[in-house]
Amino acid sequence: MIEDKGVQIIKSASKERIVSYRITTEKNILDVKQYFKELEVKILCILDNQLTKHTRIKINMELFGYYYNPTTNNHDVKSFNTPFKVVCKSTEMKDLVEEFLMIIDNKADVFDEKDSGWILLNFLYLEININKFNPMRASSFVELPPEIVRRQAIVNIRNNDDYCFAWSIVAALYPPKGVDFFTSSYPHYSTVLNTAGIDFPVSLKDIKKFEIQNNISINVYGLEKYFNKISNSEEYEVIGPLHISSDRKNVHVNLLLISDDDGNLHYCYISDLSRLVSKQLSKHHGRKYLCNGCLQYFDTEQKLQNHNSYDCDHIRISLPSKELHKDKFGNVAYENILKYVNYQKQMEVPFVIYADFECILKPLNNNDNVEDPNSSYTVKKIEHVPHSFAYYI
Repeated sequence: MIEDKGVQIIKSASKERIVSYRITTEKNILDVKQYFKELEVKILCILDNQLTKHTRIKINMELFGYYYNPTTNNHDVKSFNTPFKVVCKSTEMKDLVEEFLMIIDNKADVFDEKDSGWILLNFLYLEININKFNPMRASSFVELPPEIVRRQAIVNIRNNDDYCFAWSIVAALYPPKGVDFFTSSYPHYSTVLNTAGIDFPVSLKDIKKFEIQNNISINVYGLEKYFNKISNSEEYEVIGPLHISSDRKNVHVNLLLISDDDGNLHYCYISDLSRLVSKQLSKHHGRKYLCNGCLQYFDTEQKLQNHNSYDCDHIRISLPSKELHKDKFGNVAYENILKYVNYQKQMEVPFVIYADFECILKPLNNNDNVEDPNSSYTVKKIEHVPHSFAYYI
C-alpha cells in the first residue's frame, strides 16, 4: 500500500512481521469508538490491500495515547492492544474492526478504573501489525504462564515438531521413563496411536475423528487473561471446554490449548484438572473434583465417584463466554452480558401509578461544622423538608 496522508509504514525487527502501519488523524478525539470511526476507511483499505497479496494473515492492533497525571505531574504514553487473529479473504473486515475496537475500548476502561489518576490528553496513533500466517507452526512449543506452572497440574511437552497433540495424549497414557516434559521419556506416538487420516497440527474439529479411531474421549480447555481488581494484577483462568467429548470412554484425557503473542497454538496434557481449576471454582480453600462428563464439581472424591456411577447423564450447562457476538439488532456485544431485547413480549400491566413528593430547602447553621484539612469531613448546608406529595393512576 502506498503511504497516504495519515498512514505511515514502520519497520519491525520481528521475522514474522510482513509490515506494520501507523495511522494518525489531525483531530483531537478522546473517545476510542470515535477514534476508530475516524480511521475506519484507512484501516479497511490497509486490510483489503494486504489480502490481495496474501491468502491468510495474522493481524493485531495497538492504540497509543498520551496521558497526564496531575498528582505526580508526569506525562506518559500508554497503549492498549489486541491479540493476533488469523484473517482471510472471506473474513468480514468491518466485524473484525468492531471486535478489535471492543477489546481496546474495554482495556482502556479497565486502565481508567485501575489508574484513575491518569488523564487522557490525546490519542497519538493506531498501529496495525500484519504477520505471516504459517499453519505448520500452529503446534510448535509454547511456554506456559508462570502462574499456571506453579499449580503443578500440566505436563507441557517440549516437542520440536507439529505433533504436540499426539505427544500430549501419549503423556496421558504412559508414565514417563525420564523427565516428564521430554518426548524421549515416552514411546513414539506413531507406535501407540492410530493417526491415519489425521492432519497435524490437529484442529479442534478433527479431535472427534481421533477419539473414534483410538477409543479415547478428550476434553480441551483454554486459558484467558484477565485483570484482577483485588490483587491489582493480570491473572489467568481456565475457560471452556473448547471441545467436549460426546461419548465418555474408560480412557479419558484432558488437554489445555494455549497460545503465545504471535498466535501460535500448543496442546498440553492436564495431569490434574481439579488442581488446575479449584482456585477459580470456589473462594473456599480445598480441592474440587470435576466430572469430565457434565463438568459438575464436588468437594470429595467419593461424591464424584457416586455421581459418575449413578447420576451423570453427560448433560452439561453451557455458560456464555467472553467472546463477541452480534445481537438480533446487529449490535456487537460480549456474549456474557445479558440484555433484555424481546420488548414485544412484555406483558401489559392493568394500571400504573406515578408518585412524587416535594421538599422545601431549609438552610442549616454551619457554626458547628469543624473543617479539618488533615482529615475527611462533611459540611451540611441544606435540609430537605417534605411539604407535599401527589400520585397519578
